[in-house]
Amino acid sequence: MSGARRGGACVFGVFFFAELGRELLLRCFFRLFFLLRSCVELPCIEFAQLPGFDALVTDHLPNSHSTYSHIAITSPESARFFLRAWDLAGRPPLPALAAVGAATAATLTSAGLPVAFTPPTATAASLSASLPLPGSRLPILYPASARAGATLEDGFGA
Repeated sequence: MSGARRGGACVFGVFFFAELGRELLLRCFFRLFFLLRSCVELPCIEFAQLPGFDALVTDHLPNSHSTYSHIAITSPESARFFLRAWDLAGRPPLPALAAVGAATAATLTSAGLPVAFTPPTATAASLSASLPLPGSRLPILYPASARAGATLEDGFGA
């Protein structure tokens, strides 16, 4: 939230960023919260497929059920990319899926994939600290964003 003084009155503005077409609920909330004031939509965020996507499709997903103990998905957008990769790989059997929060889990389950684990708090730190790995020596597959921090890998000891 930001504020500025204009003519003796303090004017506040709220800025929020969301994917184009996915911000309807936020827009409605802000319009009601600020007494039906207008909302300006400025598309400025785009998600792009990185070169590692092809390796996910061809090298990692086809035998993932026997190669990895879990696949960790950390956002609804990464879940959508993962679902696209899974579809392109021919929908092979998967190991257990771990979703970092309820929205990510909902994206996966809406595509018919069961989510085996969601941490108590929707953070990468909570996921890495609380994911049950009973005796498994298999690695965890983490299809990540280029901008993702190292919290999850550090938590798993990668």
